[in-house]
Amino acid sequence: MASRTRAALPVVAVVGRPNVGKSTIFNRFVGKRQAIVEDRARTTRDRMYGDMEWNGRRFVLIDTGGLEVDTDDPIEIRVQEQARLAIREADVILFVVDAVTGLTPADQEAAELLRSAKAPIIVAVNKVDNTQREADAAEFWSMGWEETYSISASHGRGTGDLLDAIVWALPPETEAELARKKREDEADEWAREVDAGRLEPYVVGDIGNAVDPSEEEEAEQAELDRFEGGQAAGGEIEARWDAAIEAESDDVQAAVAFVGRPNVGKSSLLNSLLGEDRAIVSDVPGTTRDAVDTTLEWGRSEIVLIDTAGIRRRGKVANGPAAEKYSTLRALKAIARADVAVLVIDAVEGLTAPRRTGRSTSTPNGSATRCRSSSLRRSSRSARRPASGSARCWSWRSTSGAGDASGSRPAS
Repeated sequence: MASRTRAALPVVAVVGRPNVGKSTIFNRFVGKRQAIVEDRARTTRDRMYGDMEWNGRRFVLIDTGGLEVDTDDPIEIRVQEQARLAIREADVILFVVDAVTGLTPADQEAAELLRSAKAPIIVAVNKVDNTQREADAAEFWSMGWEETYSISASHGRGTGDLLDAIVWALPPETEAELARKKREDEADEWAREVDAGRLEPYVVGDIGNAVDPSEEEEAEQAELDRFEGGQAAGGEIEARWDAAIEAESDDVQAAVAFVGRPNVGKSSLLNSLLGEDRAIVSDVPGTTRDAVDTTLEWGRSEIVLIDTAGIRRRGKVANGPAAEKYSTLRALKAIARADVAVLVIDAVEGLTAPRRTGRSTSTPNGSATRCRSSSLRRSSRSARRPASGSARCWSWRSTSGAGDASGSRPAS
């Protein structure tokens, strides 16, 4: 089963009807353009996770698709399932509404859905860009929630007060969270002392002087005490080194990106590895839009699995909708930040023309991931080590575009 590194952190879900600015708020809070933002309803589909910190508290933010009560679209039904999973998972729910359109029946339906939630609810009236909009936002108090804040996600207006309210509503810090903060504080203090040059060297042992066996045993025991974290200088230094290493390891994880053309089974492969329906799967090409990160426990370590949108030819992407351009850009960025890139191929259709001729995709950081036909023969075990500075490419043969599939990792 999948589990995020953030499992010890509280969760805040951003929900609301379609096209009220949930993804804009998400990007504003996490400090980067992680979620695709477009002035069109139903842009967001899968749950998007992001870490952030405010007033000394770290928490996980979830961006969701727009809440709808009645929908017949098969993909939108799965979007609603994803949004309701986020609501059940959340410790605090941020209910976003639109001050420009005012209180709509869709808002009231979403509000009725949220009244049964156990987590506290904070209302964010978005798109309040001026004092006139501030007056228009007053009608949302009629929904009955005292924690109602007027903000503008695009300009950052009122977002500080909203974050203060979110932090106040979070549950108390867990022991795991307190331990993490202690490690980070110790690591920061150690780094400051190293930079200031205030650390004194300590002698491990002298060579060339004959000692009594009993004195040698006492010296060895003293040395062990120092390395086991005693009160001596050596033990303190070892403890600080351990704290620095643990604090650094909290943020360093290997990343694996699943890439390929649309509808080859990338999301199915991710769900199969995680053992849960993490990503929406459909027979319709282009179902996945954002690059979705999920952490998986593997042995004593954790890896990040990245599901990406399907990449088509440049000409088709350039002439396609804006959402596809953003999806392709995020897929390329996922390749750039990945340690391993897994190229997923549909076993039914085999190698298509772009892959037979060889393909080089330039990533945003200047590196390139090249996969040629010689490394992608009609075999489930096929690998090629790319040039230095690029991710490693593996092929995985899907038995169907959106159904269950099986594959095997090639030998290194």
